[in-house]
Amino acid sequence: MAERQPFETITSKKTTRIKPQIYSRRTIWGFSVLMTPLFGGVLLMHDLKNVGKKKAAYVSLLTSILFTATACVVMNVIDKPSSGWMYAINIVGGYILAEVYHKMGFPPSKYNTHRRIWKPLLIAVLLAIVLVACYVHSY
Repeated sequence: MAERQPFETITSKKTTRIKPQIYSRRTIWGFSVLMTPLFGGVLLMHDLKNVGKKKAAYVSLLTSILFTATACVVMNVIDKPSSGWMYAINIVGGYILAEVYHKMGFPPSKYNTHRRIWKPLLIAVLLAIVLVACYVHSY
């Protein structure tokens, strides 16, 4: 099966322009919450770099790294860590990535073709399996 091209050509009577396919805000938010903000940040960085916004791409990646590091520090500092703290930090990180950086980089009416999530979803599942296997093997 042929993979979709990262750009789709839009043709009208007057102009021809290329519309990049991007991950939706919901996809960025979902991967940030369920995996880590780093995962959502990498997806957003990839989209921003595809449209030529390299500075915004690196800022979004740095933000996602900071949220992931904050989650790790909080989970190690708390006496009785619970997954609630981790999800709370992931939700805030995902919200900032999806609602702030995604909206700044992609106005809703200008970029509305969305990429499929199967490839990052497969990577996320395989990564989770490897991490769980390492955790189980360590005990």
